[in-house]
Amino acid sequence: MAIQWNSAILLRNCLELVSSLTGSAWHSNPKIHQQIPGIGIISAKTLFSAGIKSISSLKEVDDTRIELLLKRNPPFGRNLKKQVNLQFPNIDLNCNILDLEDRKMSIDIPRIKQFGNSCKYLVHLLAIAYDSSSSKGRILMYEKISLSHLENVLFSRSISLKGFPEKSFSCSLMFENWAGLNQNVCFDIESAPKIPKTDEIDSEVKAPRLIANQRP
Repeated sequence: MAIQWNSAILLRNCLELVSSLTGSAWHSNPKIHQQIPGIGIISAKTLFSAGIKSISSLKEVDDTRIELLLKRNPPFGRNLKKQVNLQFPNIDLNCNILDLEDRKMSIDIPRIKQFGNSCKYLVHLLAIAYDSSSSKGRILMYEKISLSHLENVLFSRSISLKGFPEKSFSCSLMFENWAGLNQNVCFDIESAPKIPKTDEIDSEVKAPRLIANQRP
């Protein structure tokens, strides 16, 4: 049964605050990159000013661009990204509409690579229904998950949206130990793609996924 609480967005903001305090860095702040050993405030500000505003986005930047921005010689960029990938886990958050008529959605997190001391680290998974015209939301699901659990199995949850008249939904994955890695998926159920039924699936067509970093 879904827990209903009209301050769901407040809960999400509180969980983000926890990750900021634990990581000693506010979200959308240059200090995000100072969580990386060897990166000082000047380098952190340079990366942030160049539009690299999170550790997740730094992982996608070309090695050469990092070296040009920080005025460092190769293989600095490659080594930095290797260090970031070792220190901060890569987690994909996927949301799908299972059945539009029955108002069902799924949340999936593929199995992650083994991560050192993973039992020490936690992520918070929060799904909410909200009214796009207000700042209030209701909880659909909330779980605290150990990274060690995500190493072993495909994490999957099916959620019924019945009883929730809201048309807008979001799912947030928030790290308890670091800032700058959180993921947010937002969508309107009427415009969202859905997974085809079994008899509709073409062997060459992959089921659609909703992946974004937008917020209500």
